[in-house]
Amino acid sequence: PPNNEPVFASKQMSDWTSVYLPGGPLPVGLLRSLLTQAGGHLYTDRPGMQVWATEDCIGVYSLTSTKGTLSINLPQEFAGQSIKEWFSGRVFPVNQKGGIETSTTGDEAFLFIRTDR
Repeated sequence: PPNNEPVFASKQMSDWTSVYLPGGPLPVGLLRSLLTQAGGHLYTDRPGMQVWATEDCIGVYSLTSTKGTLSINLPQEFAGQSIKEWFSGRVFPVNQKGGIETSTTGDEAFLFIRTDR
């Protein structure tokens, strides 16, 4: 780095961690690692997946390179329930670990909505 400026710094405090990143954009792997270390929820660790989530819906876009089985990890509160894929109308049971599986042809969008509200 020019002028010996930091590109990444992290300091563990008593009950939190401070992270300094002076530039962007940040690599997805780094963001995923920071999220996991902070105790955040990771919906999928599969490369090529884009996820947007709110309290009541989860939007997933799979790039062309992601053909095959798609596993999505929902928050534990979804375990044992069902969610509906809005575009197709298909209902997916959520397993006891909070996961669902479907297949994707790639370059495909899914919008899952809660059915318990």
